[in-house]
Amino acid sequence: MTFHEQQASAAEQTLVHLRVAYATTAQPALTDLARRAPRQQTTAPAWPALTTALA
Repeated sequence: MTFHEQQASAAEQTLVHLRVAYATTAQPALTDLARRAPRQQTTAPAWPALTTALA
């Protein structure tokens, strides 16, 4: 295996670990944020954009 192939493999493994860490860390926070969404009549215009950006 060449050095480049080793580096590519390491990068792929790192990406897998980062995705798992993100899902483990962010998902509960995003679920809580969605649960606490303001009522429709009081929704700020930025709320849909915020929840879309964070999802």
